[in-house]
Amino acid sequence: MKTQPALVRPAPAQPVAPSTTGDGGPRQRGRRVPRLLAVPLALALAGCAAEAGPTQDTAPSAPVSSTPGSGASQDGAAGPGAGTSAASSGGVAPGPAAPQPVETPAGLEADHLVESTFLLASGERSGKDLDAERAAAAVVAAEPGPREWEDAVMAQVQGDLSGPMVDLLGAGEGVAAPEVGELDLPPLHVAVVLDASGSMRESAGGGRTRMEAARQALDGFAAGLPRDATLSVRTYGQGGDASRSGRADSCRSTQRVAEGRARQLDLAGELARVEPTGWTPLARGLEAAGKDLPTAGRSVVYVVTDGLETCGGDPVAAATELSRGPGGPDVHVIGFGLAEGDWQLLEDVAEAGRGEYTSVGTGDELANLLADQRELLEELRWEAGADAAAGVEGQVETLTAGARELATDLRREVDAQEERALAVVDALAAESATDAELLDGLRNDLAQRHDRMRHAVEDAERQAVNRAEVDGIIERRAGRDAAREERDAASEELER
Repeated sequence: MKTQPALVRPAPAQPVAPSTTGDGGPRQRGRRVPRLLAVPLALALAGCAAEAGPTQDTAPSAPVSSTPGSGASQDGAAGPGAGTSAASSGGVAPGPAAPQPVETPAGLEADHLVESTFLLASGERSGKDLDAERAAAAVVAAEPGPREWEDAVMAQVQGDLSGPMVDLLGAGEGVAAPEVGELDLPPLHVAVVLDASGSMRESAGGGRTRMEAARQALDGFAAGLPRDATLSVRTYGQGGDASRSGRADSCRSTQRVAEGRARQLDLAGELARVEPTGWTPLARGLEAAGKDLPTAGRSVVYVVTDGLETCGGDPVAAATELSRGPGGPDVHVIGFGLAEGDWQLLEDVAEAGRGEYTSVGTGDELANLLADQRELLEELRWEAGADAAAGVEGQVETLTAGARELATDLRREVDAQEERALAVVDALAAESATDAELLDGLRNDLAQRHDRMRHAVEDAERQAVNRAEVDGIIERRAGRDAAREERDAASEELER
């Protein structure tokens, strides 16, 4: 017979596991290539130069080709990597050859991708009101070589991403060590969902039916719970009868038969009025149990059943829904006199409810199991009190929310930067600044660059969330250890 006395076994939350795409690579995005009006580049820039007059952008003219890779040298021969000069670009000075790196905080750990795409100074034209034609002219005036166009474009449009990325790389830290002090223990509620189908009339040994044995075991269980603990008992399947004609009434039946301070309840008397008669609507009993739980404090649910669902319900789904959310109760299942072949189905219910399944064969085994739970429930409450005193859960939630907000903002900036870069490429194409094949390759390189940047943001976000979760587990354990020490000290004081 499988017996597991320690049903209540709180498990620490696990760090968030990294998520990837199906092939394990970075998420691919559809490229947004904004099309600008094909304003003649030479006319637009000439107009800007005429209106502004001589400026620091003006540079001596030189007879060079406007096609990258075919510029003329001083002796008139074609030279590699030459492009349009400032004068032939309407007086726009050459832009930087590439974005410049920025100083970062000492000890910052960043990989090459982050350093080469985020930790860079803002470009000359990185604002929202981008003059794509003028930026394109500056790119051409820089005379980039065939493999230097991407850097030249980014030197114009690079966004202010270094600060936000540094913030994200350091996010998720700061879960404080708990100070337990005087604990304000949260209220404890125990909800029992009891099978009242016809099979509970069968013998549990010792001259008692299963219902009589359950009634006595639960009465002793309630009497040993903490003084301020509350208890509710709900039965299911007590309506109708076990016949086909009585099935509908039985499958609809569930009733809360007791509720209040656990030590003040007369469970033996309340349950003596319950007559097991019908079918087994286990799922319905679980669904209705949610109405018995208080909105504050810590709750635990125990299901005591001698059979499987016979009314067509889905107890696994019901247990999942009942335990949903961080404050949801654990749902433990006790099989009473079940054949071993039926255990798996009830184990699935317990697993769905984040609880454990245990099988007992006699009324005495049931009473012993429930008696063991009393101490474990008190331990659970002290741990919950330590968590509340330390504020660990709130700290973890705040830090993870902050990391996700940083990542969302950074993704938005990466998207805007990509739009600016592709707008400059469109302006280059509108004036045939270089050959179409090179521009197509440039568009592809810029799209891939920004996809890699978005993937880097996702990695940094996952790492920040993991830092907060792992630190939360460590500090939560520290708080619980301190709570146990305080509880032991209080117990020794009472004994003296």
